Amino acid sequence: MNIRITQTIKLNRSQRSSLKKITAACGGYDAYGDDTGFPVFFAFLPGRTSPAGFLSGCHMLPDSTENSETVEISAAVRPQMRRLGVFTALLSEAALTAHHLYPDATLTGPLPQALQNSRLANDFLYDELLMRCTCQGLLPPLVFPEGMSIRKMQAAVSEEPEGEEIWTLMRGEEEAARLTLSGTGGFFCISDVKVKEDLRRRGYGTLLLSSVLKALPSGADVVLQVRSNNKPALRLYQKTGFEISERLSFYRFDRLIQREDLSRPQ
Repeated sequence: MNIRITQTIKLNRSQRSSLKKITAACGGYDAYGDDTGFPVFFAFLPGRTSPAGFLSGCHMLPDSTENSETVEISAAVRPQMRRLGVFTALLSEAALTAHHLYPDATLTGPLPQALQNSRLANDFLYDELLMRCTCQGLLPPLVFPEGMSIRKMQAAVSEEPEGEEIWTLMRGEEEAARLTLSGTGGFFCISDVKVKEDLRRRGYGTLLLSSVLKALPSGADVVLQVRSNNKPALRLYQKTGFEISERLSFYRFDRLIQREDLSRPQ
């Protein structure tokens, strides 16, 4: 089937409406939208003017001691148009774009419901852990080594109402560690936790995370996400009071597209 794919960086009103209708029909939501710099892809079946599905993505920098970067995708296909190769066409186009924009990134995303029981899941599935801070008020007092301090600044302007802040742990004028904090009121999300490679195993990640947690309102709901095989990051988060609250199934799409299974309708 000759499926036509279009892509855009900025959605117009009609495209936003189409995206909302598709996600509503699938009982889900678009995780990334068009605020990430990664294109939004729409798939059109022959003879149809409304999209059969869409795919969006987000470039994710390495997390904590994880040395790999990813492009995480979110996709949906209208229920009545599944098993026609729409998802495959969207994924193929997105894979080419991701490889061009971010050559070293791994292409991943939440496992589509329709594939969770398929033979493909056994080969390409990995887990992301949603972790929640459960002892924010029980962290020990902070002790900063001489010459170390915390800085924070507003991230690039975001259309999201809560915005983002970049928190950094400074050793003099040298950045030792950093993370991104987003949220407001009673809910916050921590992401992009990074410790400078030659300064790891010195407790700097723990010090930065603890500083952020102590600065948040008492009783705030604080979450983060990490790969299940990232053992150093898991130890860091558990040390600062985070516990696993949910296990999310993710797909290694970059490996999937190398198999001939991709050419078959899914």
